[in-house]
Amino acid sequence: MQKEVGLRRLGTIAWLLSILTWVAFAVLVTTQPVIARGAPVLEIFEVLGFVILGTFGYLIVRRLPTNLLGWQAMGPGLAFPIEWLASDLAEYRVLTLGTGDWLAQATGWVALWAWIPATFTVPFLFLLFPDGKVPSRRWRIVLFAFVALMILTFLIAAFAPGPVDEEQIPGLMNPLGVKALNPIFSALAPIIFSLFPVMVLIAVISLVVRFRQSGPLVRAQIKWLALAGILAIPFFALSSSFSAIPVIGSVLNVALTVGLGGSIMVAVLRYRLYEIDRLVSRTVTYALVALILAGVYLAVVIARGSQLGQDNSLAVAGSTLATAALFSPVRRRVQTFVERRFDRARYDAQLVVDNFSSRLRDEVDLESLVGDLAAVVDRTMRPANVSLWLAG
Repeated sequence: MQKEVGLRRLGTIAWLLSILTWVAFAVLVTTQPVIARGAPVLEIFEVLGFVILGTFGYLIVRRLPTNLLGWQAMGPGLAFPIEWLASDLAEYRVLTLGTGDWLAQATGWVALWAWIPATFTVPFLFLLFPDGKVPSRRWRIVLFAFVALMILTFLIAAFAPGPVDEEQIPGLMNPLGVKALNPIFSALAPIIFSLFPVMVLIAVISLVVRFRQSGPLVRAQIKWLALAGILAIPFFALSSSFSAIPVIGSVLNVALTVGLGGSIMVAVLRYRLYEIDRLVSRTVTYALVALILAGVYLAVVIARGSQLGQDNSLAVAGSTLATAALFSPVRRRVQTFVERRFDRARYDAQLVVDNFSSRLRDEVDLESLVGDLAAVVDRTMRPANVSLWLAG
């Protein structure tokens, strides 16, 4: 009990620190024009997204202080504001006081490694989701390997000699760089960074193993994380497409960050209140329908445009009509296909109800009808007991 109280207090301190850091960052970039910024409001907005993610993690810590997932979600919410504030503060001090300023060197050194806890949140999230523990004792070796790689990455980032950020902070060198270790760091750095995608893949495999070995409650939690992953794909695609429009890109990045944090919080704290199977199936259904119809639209525009020449307004109109006409049949077929895989229980229940409705039209025996009705309720709703009262 005392341990949980202490962890909650520590979580509160970390959460308040993330908010104060974000406020300090916002004040710095808006009040110091010497820092070359294109759109400081957008940067403030993006960092706020990570603070909101950390807030979701803090809510988990308040309820389940020993669950590592809450602390993991708080990691980016604290690390990214610190990194951005340290980097911009170092830039400001160098531009105003030169590279010899002690605060510029200190904050520049922090900016070198502050991104590491947030980046390593991704593999740790998959490995420890949803209870903050590895799937089995055998996976502890993987956990220890991840921790060792994170520590080694920190050592390389924090003590490798060289510039802090040659583009943003020219002339500022790592004050704690160890030249004697530079050959070792240079040899290890590409190996470690190439291992990061492998770490993510192994962590995803652990999540699949946990899903297959767990009961319905844990599977529901994992499906919430899967829903966030499914939604992340179009967000990344749209963010890349609108890279020339910073405002839209920033909004999409914030929405992705907040959506991921919200999914984690719901999965850990309130997963029993929602029909996650139906949400996942509907999300996948409409994503596939959108891709199919977009492909049809582009194919018709290209085909008809090549026939009609430069004036392809007829091609656009024809492709629009074709896409609209295909929406309903494509949606029905894709929905049936997806529900067989993502919402199988509901799909099977619907088949049972449909078969019972067909028999109901021809059934005349009351006792047989009562037995069939009880069987349908048992197979679809799974109640502990079934009783049927008939009015005399």
